[in-house]
Amino acid sequence: MKYGAMLLVQGFIHSLEEWSDDKERACYTMDERWDYLLDFSKGIHFIDRTYACGEYDPVVKDRIERNEVELFFNTFDDLFEWIDRMHMCA
Repeated sequence: MKYGAMLLVQGFIHSLEEWSDDKERACYTMDERWDYLLDFSKGIHFIDRTYACGEYDPVVKDRIERNEVELFFNTFDDLFEWIDRMHMCA
């Protein structure tokens, strides 16, 4: 549980009992497939890694147009729905 362990150390979760394989898979997918950084300090928040560094390549420009450089989700179910939609579009 790479991401769960990381979030535990960072204080975003209090124990690995709060974590699940589904959440791990979601974070892995967002980071590895789409290169989003994780930020759980204000809910479920992902930010495009290149955008966060101040670079604007064609992928970032497309994400800016689609309002996807920063993503906020209310629940992990919402995140999973977004991932499912993106898999269908990819």
